[in-house]
Amino acid sequence: MEIAPALAAGCTMVVKPAPETPLTALKLAELCHEAGVPEGVVNVLPGLDEAGKALVRHPGVPKIAFTGETATGRHILQAAAPHIKRVTLELGGKSPNVIFADADLEQAAKSALFGVFYNSGQVCQAGSRILVERTVYEPFVERLAERAKKLKVGPGTNARSDLGPVISQEQYEKVLRYIEIGKQEGARLAAGGRALDGLGAAISSNRLCLPMYRHQCASPVKKFSARWRRSFRLTMRKKRSASPTGRCTVWRPRCGRTTLSGRSVSPSG
Repeated sequence: MEIAPALAAGCTMVVKPAPETPLTALKLAELCHEAGVPEGVVNVLPGLDEAGKALVRHPGVPKIAFTGETATGRHILQAAAPHIKRVTLELGGKSPNVIFADADLEQAAKSALFGVFYNSGQVCQAGSRILVERTVYEPFVERLAERAKKLKVGPGTNARSDLGPVISQEQYEKVLRYIEIGKQEGARLAAGGRALDGLGAAISSNRLCLPMYRHQCASPVKKFSARWRRSFRLTMRKKRSASPTGRCTVWRPRCGRTTLSGRSVSPSG
């Protein structure tokens, strides 16, 4: 997402992909070259974390744009401070779906399913949280859980697979740990959640403090929460902290689906 604005502004750039996913960035640079972008404008630097740290600290790099975990964003700010670099951070995405009782529940469930299981949830704007009005909470959970149970788990290279693997064994174990913590803290596993099921899972809970509800996990796990009443109001504010945020999708009958970007969403009242 950072490349297009930089090109439009006439800037050159060095792209540092995550250590686990260098091939897509290299392919993008190849396509840029084929499209006529001059050599040296879009550069890709694969490598481990040390390569990224070197870029952030280098005095010849005046601007840093980063998408990823909140903890890494803090380190980047600290490393960029001595040179007073300009820094843009997109951190800790936990995009919510807000479901009102009078919404089209079938259409909302279909969209919410795709929103988190696409690419096994390994997308910064994956719709991994759902805030559901109290009167339709259980029916909606059941709808989405039934759809999740029908997903076909298989290799990511198989066009017939609905749900592929996560990127690494480390991430796989991290997702399982989050699921277990959620269960220990009172969440109900509505579907999947075991290794045999390919980690596709739906977590139902009425507690907003669950770690999986607040932390970006990059996983095919959907978190249900907040059985709010219509008399409650949903507070949407510009993100100024590490609160879960991202792209908020609101489902109402008249407007269908409305998307709000860059907002932190929480029930209040």
